[in-house]
Amino acid sequence: MSRQSKFTFRYCGIIVLILACHLVRSQGLCDKNNWPSDAVEGNFKIEGDITAGCSPLTVKLKDLSGGTDIRYDFYYNGKAFSALDKVGNKDSVNALFANTNIEVYRILQYGKKNGKDMFACKTISVRPNSKPVFSYNSCNNNTIEINIPKTDINDFDFYEISWGDGAVTPEKVLSSALPYSKTRSLVLPKTIKVEGKFISSALNCASPNSINVPYQIPSLFPNGYEDPNKVNIDKIELLDRHTAQITFHGSFDTKGYNLYMKEKNGNYSLKGGNYIPGEYKITLPDSTKSYCFYLDRIASCGLDPSAEICTLPFFSLTMEEKDNSLTWSDYPNNITSSDNRLFGRYLDKTQTIIENKNNLDQIITIPNQITTYTANNIDCAIE
Repeated sequence: MSRQSKFTFRYCGIIVLILACHLVRSQGLCDKNNWPSDAVEGNFKIEGDITAGCSPLTVKLKDLSGGTDIRYDFYYNGKAFSALDKVGNKDSVNALFANTNIEVYRILQYGKKNGKDMFACKTISVRPNSKPVFSYNSCNNNTIEINIPKTDINDFDFYEISWGDGAVTPEKVLSSALPYSKTRSLVLPKTIKVEGKFISSALNCASPNSINVPYQIPSLFPNGYEDPNKVNIDKIELLDRHTAQITFHGSFDTKGYNLYMKEKNGNYSLKGGNYIPGEYKITLPDSTKSYCFYLDRIASCGLDPSAEICTLPFFSLTMEEKDNSLTWSDYPNNITSSDNRLFGRYLDKTQTIIENKNNLDQIITIPNQITTYTANNIDCAIE
């Protein structure tokens, strides 16, 4: 058995991944391009042929592949073939999905057929209530904007919006009208609700809670209240030496956001526009340098930038006997985007090392001023 140790370095939400013994990439077996060269396709069904349901949801599977040694990973997350459980779950096992937010689960079937590896995947959307994916924003305490994007998760037949304006009947939005965007002049505070519904009432989950949009006082930021759809970068992950993946949240306004990039201690320039919340891969010109990013909304009332966040390249990874030492660059202290703690856009710097040994994470907090870390007694032997 190969024993592995890997390190994930996080700083202000930034992630840089290094494996000390050898690099293992997620193979994503729900993509045929990542199958072993001679693998064949399996087949199975979800009892009731359901593709969505309300949490908690129990799911039962039946094999239709005709293969042998059939197993299932009900919560497949892209792990490599070599990491799959060889005991696993069989057809007769019920899987329970229970979540507090909308989740799309991938179910992976794997086994053997005619002596070859076999794979098949299905997805199922599980939601705790009938709340769709949407965003809301306010401006100057006298407007409310609601955006409902067109996504796989938003598979409702229609949507109902209560604006908190005293109207008895909610506004109805058909699925054919997505992506939907509307701004209304409404003086805060207001209580709103956005709910997705199916024509067949049997498919509807519980009604979601109403949302209070408070009167916003800048001096209360960042701890007085939260604006969950205020743009911010959740993480930057270095996929390889020249590729960063940015994940951010914000408004689902179809005009999106501009992404700005600079070399550390340099000047920002526009990297691209029309970004909507999600994940994006960015090419880095020089793997030895730190690059900083922020996003700014293209159309909004006033300035609406995210906090600035930067990559931290590793200077070295030294492996001696059972000790692994990491050295990385220091984080820039100057914030050069339109960052301002008064409006809740500043992110305090924290850094952690996540050391993974045989799939078990250990989180180690590193003082901000430290730029080195050594892990001791790493065993990369093959037993």
